[in-house]
Amino acid sequence: MVAKDYLLEMLVEYTARKATRMNASTRKLEAIAGVQMARVAVEVGDRIAESLVHESRGLPRCSLCGHGPFTYRGLYLHLLRKHYDEIKQLLEEEFEYTIRMLKFVAP
Repeated sequence: MVAKDYLLEMLVEYTARKATRMNASTRKLEAIAGVQMARVAVEVGDRIAESLVHESRGLPRCSLCGHGPFTYRGLYLHLLRKHYDEIKQLLEEEFEYTIRMLKFVAP
């Protein structure tokens, strides 16, 4: 499952960028997984990204551990350095759940 691991690694970076309002490109995801699977991956990444950051007094904080406030760049680095494995696990679980549901719904 090398391709799946690599896809998840790229998805962690995409999700951290999306959560911190940085420019997040889907080109790498599309090259790895194809356009259709990349759409599913981006949807999953966007859902997880929403839960990674919250704002307090207008400044971003990490929702996983409560640290902050950060600049958005600092929060991006914090997410990748401190929570990489947690984000990868969240993405893997959500991605597998979404794929299972798509297979269940498909004719």
